[in-house]
Amino acid sequence: MIKKTLIFVLISLAGYTANAQELTRILFIFDASNSMNGKWEGATKIIRAREILNEAITELEGTENLEIALRVYGHQSPITATFQDCNDTKLEVPFGPDNYKKIKNFIEIVEPKGTTPIARSLEASADDFPDANARNVIILITDGLEACDDFPCEAARKLKAKGINVTPFVVGLGIELKYLNDFNCIGRV
Repeated sequence: MIKKTLIFVLISLAGYTANAQELTRILFIFDASNSMNGKWEGATKIIRAREILNEAITELEGTENLEIALRVYGHQSPITATFQDCNDTKLEVPFGPDNYKKIKNFIEIVEPKGTTPIARSLEASADDFPDANARNVIILITDGLEACDDFPCEAARKLKAKGINVTPFVVGLGIELKYLNDFNCIGRV
């Protein structure tokens, strides 16, 4: 169901881009935190997330007026009993018209090991978009809730307050229904 919903959103965005001739930028924020080693639908969550993102990117290939990028969090510093790196978020593939293969290659090798700094990733994403002269979209692929001291809703509000025209979507992998409201303030779940 998640895969079909994301594909529908992306096809709609691609259709909008092709019809409007306006540049659309899609930033994928990919969860590579330690919890992605957990099981979901018969495999690890990281495997399922890779499948979802690979399929989505394949659907977008060849779309005119589209640039994509990849920000990853939780993949640089291992979480330990005494430490979690809440700044573990990085733009791994900057925006460009032909990034499909680069993004696919990166997500195949990234290993989940750290914490879940969703808010800091959203805040950092403001600098990932080259300008506001495009339809800017964020798609967050995650399995969990904020693990650091920040609030994703506040980060989403800050993006809007800065005049950054961003439409976020959240793809939740195995997130309990009771937590869905925690993501409504960020974007469409």
